[in-house]
Amino acid sequence: YAVFHILKAQGTFEAEILGWTYGQNPNQPKITSTTNPIKGAKIYYRKAGQGEFSLAVPTNAGDYEMKIVLQESANYLSCQKEGIYFSISKAKSPQNILQQIVVPYNAEYFKEILLPTHWHWAEPDLKIDRTQQTAFVVFDDNLNYENTVFSVQLVFAPAPEMDFNTLWISIGAALAAGTVAIAILLSVVLYKRKKKNLWKTK
Repeated sequence: YAVFHILKAQGTFEAEILGWTYGQNPNQPKITSTTNPIKGAKIYYRKAGQGEFSLAVPTNAGDYEMKIVLQESANYLSCQKEGIYFSISKAKSPQNILQQIVVPYNAEYFKEILLPTHWHWAEPDLKIDRTQQTAFVVFDDNLNYENTVFSVQLVFAPAPEMDFNTLWISIGAALAAGTVAIAILLSVVLYKRKKKNLWKTK
């Protein structure tokens, strides 16, 4: 009798993926194959035509490339395919857009007013005009959002009211401290003059 081998054939498959919008859950590729198992497929990603593939699913907006590897089966060898392209689109606007900012009574320039993380003033060096009602702020992520400049309402905090009772107490304390200081200084001067016999008494 003769011994012979039947070699495994090369496996094949088709795959496609729909892109998604930044902030949404990633889509999974649709894989079809009559030769290899789809379960256990290895999926790799990279920026379109750039760098090495990795298992990390991209999250930022941009154009990407996918590589898929299917395991071998009883009759077919492992197979892979790359050049599967998709895009993550920019979202329209970030969530929790600033609506209103309280301007401290003593602030002179917009840069003196702190904003939440990822936000900054469009014109930080601009002097505050207390007759204006709005100003522009910028969200620090134009990679993932189409709209990053927004108008916010300005609310001006009033100057603190003067507490006259506290004021008079402070003035009285200051005067008392000054009187004591003057008395001490005068005592020192008199002592020095007496020591030098410059102080004359009858």
